[in-house]
Amino acid sequence: MRSRLLAGLILTFLTLAFNSNKANAQITAITVDSFNVWSQSYCYVPNVLYINASGNVTGTVPANDSVTVYANYGDGSDTTYKAPILQNFFWLYWQHQYQTTGTYSVMLAVTTSNNITDTLYSSNFTFSNNCAPVSGTLYIDTDNDCTIDAGELKISGANVVLTNTSTNVNYYAWVNSNGTYSTHVPAGTYTVTPNIWNNSSAITPTCPASGTTTITVTSSGTYVNDFAYSCSSTASNSDVSINGWANNWRPGWDRPLTINATSNTPCLNTPGTITVTLDPLLTYSSTAVNQIPPTTVSGNVLTWNLPTLSSINNFHTVINVMCATTATMGDTLCVTAVITPATPDANAANNTDMICAPVNNSMDPNDKHVSPKGWGNTGNVVNGTKLNYLINFQNTGNDVAYDITIADTIDSDLDFATFKLLSSSHSVVPNFLPGNIIKFRFENINLPDSNSNEPASHGFVTYSIAPKANLPLGTQIKNTAHIYFDYNDAIVTNTTLNTIAAPQGIQHLTNGELKASVFPNPASNNIYVEVNESGSFRAELFDLLGRTVVTSESATGRATINVKNVPAGMYLLRLSNDENKVMSTKINVQH
Repeated sequence: MRSRLLAGLILTFLTLAFNSNKANAQITAITVDSFNVWSQSYCYVPNVLYINASGNVTGTVPANDSVTVYANYGDGSDTTYKAPILQNFFWLYWQHQYQTTGTYSVMLAVTTSNNITDTLYSSNFTFSNNCAPVSGTLYIDTDNDCTIDAGELKISGANVVLTNTSTNVNYYAWVNSNGTYSTHVPAGTYTVTPNIWNNSSAITPTCPASGTTTITVTSSGTYVNDFAYSCSSTASNSDVSINGWANNWRPGWDRPLTINATSNTPCLNTPGTITVTLDPLLTYSSTAVNQIPPTTVSGNVLTWNLPTLSSINNFHTVINVMCATTATMGDTLCVTAVITPATPDANAANNTDMICAPVNNSMDPNDKHVSPKGWGNTGNVVNGTKLNYLINFQNTGNDVAYDITIADTIDSDLDFATFKLLSSSHSVVPNFLPGNIIKFRFENINLPDSNSNEPASHGFVTYSIAPKANLPLGTQIKNTAHIYFDYNDAIVTNTTLNTIAAPQGIQHLTNGELKASVFPNPASNNIYVEVNESGSFRAELFDLLGRTVVTSESATGRATINVKNVPAGMYLLRLSNDENKVMSTKINVQH
C-alpha cells in the first residue's frame, strides 16, 4: 500500500514538473532580419508598394504559433497581418497602394504571441509623376560608326540596370530578342549599365567605350541610349548546337517544353532550321506568352526557320505540349530536337538533343522542382552544375485571382548574375530585390478558380541559375518559393535541395599527353567527363553489341552524358579528340 502511495506521489510530482516546464516554454526574443519595401517604378499614382519582412524568434515556439505584423504606411492608413512561425522563422509579403504623390516611410512592428516586439522603419521613398521613358538597343557595330545600320547583329540575353546616383536605387529593364530595352524612371541622375550573359568575353564595348553611361532624367524628356560593341572573336566557321528541357508530362494537361539553340561564334550569322519531333503521346498545343511559335506544324513534327543564329543572339522558345490521357504514370516520353545549319558546321555531334521526362499523374498544385535533382537523398551535384527551377501554382479558391506574385528567396550560394528567365504560363515581370529575392509578378492574370475552369486554373514560371564558383563540398543549396494570390497570405512551396559533392567513382584515363577523368561509375543520371587539353573532344556510349546509345555534344574541357533513360547494364564509353586519340572505359549504369 505504501509503495503504491509512493509511486503515485512520484507520478504526480513528475506530471506537475512536466506541465510547469511546458508552461515556461515560450518565445524569449524576436529579430526582424530583413525588411524591404519597393515599387516597380515609383512613377505615377495610384501605385503599388511591395513589402516583405522576415526574421527569427528564439526560445520554444508553441504549436501553430504566429507573429502579428503591424504596418503603418505614412499616408494615414495601416494594416495588420498574421505570419506563421515555421522552425523559428517567419516570412510575410504583401502590398499597399498609394493614391497620392509624396515622400513616405513604412513603420513595421512585429509582435509575438507573448507580446515581444521588434519595430523598424523603412528608408524614405517618393512616388512621383515626374518620370520619363528610357530605352535603347544593344548591337554589334560592324563598321564602327556608333550608329545602328541595317543587318547589324542585335544582342539578346541581357538586362540593363539604371542606378539612381542619389538614392542608389536600381531599376531593371530586360533586353528582348531584338536587342531593345525600355523602362520608365523618376527624374534624377542615373548610371546605365548593360549586363550581358552570353559570351560577354567575346565582345568589347565601343560606344561608349566604358560600356556604361550617365544620364540626367527630367519628366519632359525622352531618353534613348544605345550600346555598341565590337567582336574580339573572328571565327570563319561556326558550330551550332541545340538543347532542351522538360520537367514532366501529365496526362490530359499542357506542360512546357523549352528549346534552345546557339552558335559558338558571336559575330557570324548562321541561318538554319530546327525540327522538333514529339513522342506519339505528346501533341503541340500552343506557344507560351512572348515566345517564338513554330514556322510550321505537321502532326507531331514542328519546325522553326532561323534567319540568323549566333552566341549573342541565340534562339530560345517555350511551347506548351499536351500529354495524352492514355499515358501511364511512371513512363518516360521523349522529344527529339534537331538543328540543321544552312552553312558548313564544325561539329554535327551536338546538332541533336533527346529531351526526356517522366509522366506524372498527380501533383501538388503549388510546388517547386529543380533539375537536375542530383544523386542521393541530398541531391548531390558537382561544382559548376546549372540548376533549372520550375514553380507551379493553381487557383483552388472559389473566385478569380486577379494578381499573383511569387517571391523566391534565392540561396546565398547561387550567383544572381547567372539568372535567366526561361518561360512562364502567362506574361510575367521579374524583379531583383534586396535580400536575394526574385519577385515574379503576374499582373492582371485573371486566373480562374479550379471549380469553374480547372484546366485554366494552373500556371508556372521556370528559370535557370548557377551556383557560385568554388563552393566548398557539402554546401547545401535550398530554395523555397512563396506564392501570393491577390491579398491572401503566402502559400509556401516545398523546399528543393542540392548539395555540392565530390564526384563519385572517378576513373583516370591516359593516352600519351591526353588525360581524362570520368565520374561517377556506377552512374544513374549523368556521366561527367573532364579532359586536360584545350581542343574539342567527343564522348560516345556504346552497348556491348557495339551499338551507339548516347553521343555527347562536341566539348572543350568537359562534357555531360545523360543516362537517366538508358537501361541499367554495362556499357563502353569512348573518348576521341581532333587528333584521333582514343580512350575508352567500361561504365556501369544503375538506377
